[in-house]
Amino acid sequence: QTVCRHLCEGMARRGHRVTVLATDAASRVKRFDDLHEVIRGVEVVRVRNRSQRLVAANLYTPRGLRAALLPLLRAHDFVHVHDIFNWLTYRALAEAERAGVPALLSTDNLLNFRGRPERVLARRLLYRLFGAASMRRATLIHAIREGEFDPDAVGVPREKIRYIPNGVAYPPAAGDAARFRQRHQL
Repeated sequence: QTVCRHLCEGMARRGHRVTVLATDAASRVKRFDDLHEVIRGVEVVRVRNRSQRLVAANLYTPRGLRAALLPLLRAHDFVHVHDIFNWLTYRALAEAERAGVPALLSTDNLLNFRGRPERVLARRLLYRLFGAASMRRATLIHAIREGEFDPDAVGVPREKIRYIPNGVAYPPAAGDAARFRQRHQL
């Protein structure tokens, strides 16, 4: 969430029109009341979840996702989605592909299939259900570092992958560092 927020706010500061489509889940137990607002120059459009109880289990059930998504796709040149194990990502990429809008999928370092056996099993299942199709539909795949995942093992052509480190919000710099950052718009 933090990386997405900084990315969106940074793009908006540079004059890009940025819209975030999300559900109304504020937390596992609370919903956002506002379905449309502008936060630091970023338009946020939310769709209602059918069940807040399912949100507590990390399962989102948005009503009207397609109806909210289609006008946004027509109004934007590019789509950026996160979380390959998510039905919402799967749907967004399917609609973007249908609309001919290029899409970047950030893997968020989730494709390593290592760790606790129950988590690995869940990730493999979710990858089969949603992830593989999402990876195929994405125009480009964003990974934060080489070796984050094995492209051959997940069936992703290497030419689709872009390695871009995630941005980190640094404290204000002084002296030469401040001038360097300003000159290079960092």
